[in-house]
Order: sequence, then C-alpha cells, then structure tokens
Amino acid sequence: MDAKTGIFALFGTLIGLAALIASGHASARGDHVLTFRLGLNVPTICRIDLDNALPASANAAVTAEEFCNAPAGYRVIALHPAPSAGTSLWFEYGGRRVQASASGMTTLAEEPTAAHRFRPLAIITPQQGQLAVSNITLQIVPR
Repeated sequence: MDAKTGIFALFGTLIGLAALIASGHASARGDHVLTFRLGLNVPTICRIDLDNALPASANAAVTAEEFCNAPAGYRVIALHPAPSAGTSLWFEYGGRRVQASASGMTTLAEEPTAAHRFRPLAIITPQQGQLAVSNITLQIVPR
C-alpha cells in the first residue's frame, strides 16, 4: 500500500468510526445533544517521481508526477550545475519555460494548495553536450 492509499484508508476508517459513535448515542426522543471532537494529525507527504530517468541528453521530455498534501502548497525545484559562461540551460515544466538560475537552484513550479499532478518536463540546452543531465535532480518542498 502506498502512502496516498494509506492516508485515504485512514480517513475513511476515522470517518466511519465517528459516524458509528454518533449514531450509537443518539436519543430516540431527540432531546439529547451529542457533541464530540475528532482530531488527527496527518503527516505532510511530498514526493515527485519521473516516469523514466532523465534522458542522457537534453531536449527530450519525461513526465513528472507530483504529490504533496501540504495545506499551504509546495514548490518544485530543480538542482543543477550552474550554467557556465557562454552556455544556457532551460527547463520546460508543465508548459512553462524557465531559465536555469546561476545559483544552481531553480524553482519550476509553485502551488498554493495540496495537489496531485502530472506535468511534462523537458531540459533544454541549445548548446549540445554542454551539460551532464545526470547532474540534475528534482525536489518537491512544502511551503
């Protein structure tokens, strides 16, 4: 069972248990009020997976699966070697083209809420052979 399935199963069990408790204490005359509070802590789970490994050369696309249940949303970040003088590196992520930052850390997407999405990712280097794509990693971080 993966993390997403486990979380949904836990929610279903807790909601069912709460409904059972509430129905078992209801009065036939309806003059009693039952109040209960159900609280739970759900761990924040954020992950990003690629359908295939990044291609050995740039200018080819893969699909990224994002999952993050952080209520305030998340960021998708690419960690990469800083482009050297005379070279450029671009990411096309979910239809949006972003130039790589000289710092080696580029934000590809920001989401304001929890989400589960699939987005295409292409790494674009106009100068072929100028970058080892294997040195690029993706991270997903809660906000």
